[in-house]
Amino acid sequence: MSELQELQNVREELEAEARSLTEERKNLEERMKVLQLKITVEELKRGNAGTRAAVSQLKTEIDRMEQKLRETTEAQGSQQPEELVSETVVPPDPEAQGPQQQDWDKKQAEKKRRFW
Repeated sequence: MSELQELQNVREELEAEARSLTEERKNLEERMKVLQLKITVEELKRGNAGTRAAVSQLKTEIDRMEQKLRETTEAQGSQQPEELVSETVVPPDPEAQGPQQQDWDKKQAEKKRRFW
């Protein structure tokens, strides 16, 4: 075998090895992507399980509160309605008040204005 033939054989072996390594690298990269996706899915499942439990707890609490509201409303409905009484408050006439009261009212209004 000539040196040229020998070098061509070595070249073909190296090219075959390069193709094999390239294929193996592609397969490993794909496997890595699959594993990353599986990890992400598992993390989401775990997170969703916690959120699902929290949602369930909130629904239970809402149901309990709605039941309590219904019971309270029903209890009020079964009682005799009380007669409604309205009061009208008539503010005192500032002129009928003494000058001391008027001064005091002005000071109070001034205090409120400064505060707010």
